[in-house]
Amino acid sequence: DPTDSNGKINIIPGIVNPGDIREIKHILSLMGVEGIVLTDISDPFDSPLRPSVTETKPFYPKGGTAVEEISDSSNSLGTISLCGYAGSGAETLEKKYNVPAAVGPIPIGVHNTDNFIRNLKKFTDLEIPDSILDERGLLIDSMADLSSRYLFGRKVAIFGDPAISAGIARFVCELGMIPSVVCTGVENPEFVSEMETVAKESDEPVDVMIGSDLRALEVLLEEDPVELMIGHSDGRLFAKQLDIPLIRVGYPVYDRVGYHRIPIVGYNGSVNLIDRITNTVFEKYYDKEHWKLQQ
Repeated sequence: DPTDSNGKINIIPGIVNPGDIREIKHILSLMGVEGIVLTDISDPFDSPLRPSVTETKPFYPKGGTAVEEISDSSNSLGTISLCGYAGSGAETLEKKYNVPAAVGPIPIGVHNTDNFIRNLKKFTDLEIPDSILDERGLLIDSMADLSSRYLFGRKVAIFGDPAISAGIARFVCELGMIPSVVCTGVENPEFVSEMETVAKESDEPVDVMIGSDLRALEVLLEEDPVELMIGHSDGRLFAKQLDIPLIRVGYPVYDRVGYHRIPIVGYNGSVNLIDRITNTVFEKYYDKEHWKLQQ
């Protein structure tokens, strides 16, 4: 019974970075609803050594998810699992405690973030505020400004976590790019289903590699190169060898600093991602002489 609920929304994030969880909590705050993140790594994985110069380092970092919050999750309005492979918790809460569940897709890009917002509206019965619509509008504007001019038709190889890879593949389709290869190292049925949708939206065939490693991806790209790679830092060596720019996303990113703080989810995170993609295109494919011709 909604009248007996705690008025909160459970969020099961999957393997995302602290910045992504903070962006999800930002969206919840704009909607005017409190969330229970199962579990919240945003502060424990990204907190100061000590709260102030006068205090000693705490035994545990601040933040996280309290045991009381986990217990209270059975009283929430609904559960949203950002990633399909993290959906078992949402399904358990639905079966055992009648907390309605929505599983995936991860809110990267326009369509997937719209789906996330719709689920929030469905579970809370709250109106979507203008502040969220404004953030969506900024993403649409960025896509209109950059997609057709700099990104359209460029071929991309995507690899890493299945949920993130599928979400980015769909987003690059929205940008008019071609997700030529999408590779993940696990056998994941949700990934297969989402890639079937992506393949229908892509203007060219998509080579989907399931349960594959990065060596297999490297061999494929040696024969059929792409213009960009999007994935984690483990692909950095063969990206350099093949002279294909690598846009670092997901986990782990250990050869760049600050990426764990920059979200790629939600409308704001998608703007961050399109900026990162476009700047990489500028750096690789637009030299000084080209810019002179454009001026």
